Amino acid sequence: VQSVFFPGQERTSYVWGMIKMDKAPILSRQKEPHDFTLMFDPVLNEKEATSHAKDGSLVIFNTTQKINTGRFKKRKIKAFALDATGIGISTANKLAPGMAMLGALTKLFGKISMKAVKAADPKENAAVVEEGYKNMKQVK
Repeated sequence: VQSVFFPGQERTSYVWGMIKMDKAPILSRQKEPHDFTLMFDPVLNEKEATSHAKDGSLVIFNTTQKINTGRFKKRKIKAFALDATGIGISTANKLAPGMAMLGALTKLFGKISMKAVKAADPKENAAVVEEGYKNMKQVK
């Protein structure tokens, strides 16, 4: 597994991240087509989300806005959305979109249990992770 996250201008939070998986070790450090894209910044658009994604990959958006899936269908990319920022604020009273996005990713990935994710994370974030897991919806 290779994961890379790209910080925002202020370098205090991540704007987007990508995760690539392979059975063989991934030795490259280049931006290559990847399996999952996490769009943390709700301002980013669909073009940016698919620019490095593999055909058939999955994209998770942190947004409450409607997503235009036109460019996804041609490449068989599946889009999912949740209000990760809102979940963090309403569940833990803090800005924690990463924890909600982790819950959504756990649900989509399916190879790691929620129990394992919760065990690795402080108790205060477990509720945010679980809400992200529950509230992620596929965009049609």
